[in-house]
Amino acid sequence: MFAKGDLVYVPQAAILYGLTKASYLVNQKPTLALFLDYSDKEIGYSTIIMNGKKWLVKDKDIYLNQEN
Repeated sequence: MFAKGDLVYVPQAAILYGLTKASYLVNQKPTLALFLDYSDKEIGYSTIIMNGKKWLVKDKDIYLNQEN
């Protein structure tokens, strides 16, 4: 579905988890992020970089950024 380096769209209200899941962030506005990889520890999650920090996010909460 996604490949390393893809630009992905993270919608408002998506929940992002720190890599340890001890911290989390509720996305306040639609944002673009860089896709790194699918998580091998957490099924259904992906690792992204948003605003210079790595996050885990549910696969269903991110979309490939495409121009119409």
